[in-house]
Amino acid sequence: MEFSVFSDCAQNLFKEFSKIFVSAPVVLCVGNPCFEEDLLGPLVGSTLKKLGYKNEVYGTMQNPICANNLFLAQKFVKKIHVGQKILVVDASTSQNHERLGKIVLKKNYVPFNPNLKNTKLRADFFLFGVSSVCGQIFPQMFYAKTLLVQKIANLISKSLALF
Repeated sequence: MEFSVFSDCAQNLFKEFSKIFVSAPVVLCVGNPCFEEDLLGPLVGSTLKKLGYKNEVYGTMQNPICANNLFLAQKFVKKIHVGQKILVVDASTSQNHERLGKIVLKKNYVPFNPNLKNTKLRADFFLFGVSSVCGQIFPQMFYAKTLLVQKIANLISKSLALF
C-alpha cells in the first residue's frame, strides 16, 4: 500500500490503518536523529508522544532506537506487548526522485539494512517514508530535505493519533 505526502491527508492514511488495526498498534520508531536522512522514525515517535498517542511508542528524538540498540529494543517490545500488533516506522531511500514523499506500508516484511548486519527486524507491519534519494554520482551519499521529512512525519503521526 502506498501513499503520497503531497496528495494524501491523515484521514486517508487512517482509513487504511483502521482496516488493518482494530486498536492503536505499538509503534517502534527506528532511526538516528543525528543523520537527516534517518530522522523520520525518531521524529514520528516524538510527535506521537506529544499528541498523546493511545498506545506505547518506542524511539524518539531523545531516546532513539537505531542499529546499536535495535535488537534489544525489539526483544523488549515483543516480550512486553505479547499479542499486540507492532508497527515499525523507518526512513527509506530511493534511487528515483519521483518516489520522494511516498509512504509505503508493508505486512510481514523483513527489510534489508546493511548497517544491521545479522539483526533481522521483525514486526507485523512496516511503514517506510521515502525521505531521501541516493546520490547518482556517489551512491553512498544521501540527500534529504528536512521539510520533507517533517511533512512525512506529521502525516504519519496525525493519522496514527486518530486511533
